[in-house]
Amino acid sequence: MLPEGRQLKTDAHPLVEITVMAQPDKNRTLVHLVNISGHSSTGYFPQFATGEITIEVETEATSARAVMLDEQLDVSRNGRYITFKLSTLVDYEVVILE
Repeated sequence: MLPEGRQLKTDAHPLVEITVMAQPDKNRTLVHLVNISGHSSTGYFPQFATGEITIEVETEATSARAVMLDEQLDVSRNGRYITFKLSTLVDYEVVILE
């Protein structure tokens, strides 16, 4: 079903929801990360902060900026993918790839 492979690869905890959204009119891609570790059925509790998360995204982008952390992230390229790392995820983060 994915002859070219996955669009996104990560070592994030399974309770981290990740969504990729292309914005071609702005020539960027947004990677949204939501920590849902505090959600259980109908109850909500303080979520746990994650450790470092590595993310690989298939993109032509050459830079990554974490908005909530207010950090420019180091990126490396591996073929069609760029790789970057988030130091932590508390509740929500959006990474802008340009």
